[in-house]
Amino acid sequence: MAAAYFALGADADSRIEAYISDYYGFMPQMGAVVAGASPSTPDRIRDALAAYESVGVGEFLLWPRDASLDQVDRLAGAVAGGW
Repeated sequence: MAAAYFALGADADSRIEAYISDYYGFMPQMGAVVAGASPSTPDRIRDALAAYESVGVGEFLLWPRDASLDQVDRLAGAVAGGW
């Protein structure tokens, strides 16, 4: 099992960065690594899923870093190959 934070849509990278820098404020270097590894486009989500699947990961959790409900629809579209 593996997991990653994500956000999709306008300003996705800045929304990820804002959350991660707050949450990992006590470890800014680790926060920078986590933010950099958080997918923010449909292609990056598909690439992350494929990469983890290629090394045998059977479950992958994606945690949205944007509270808007459209993140669920955007993620579904990204995984299905659309959006």
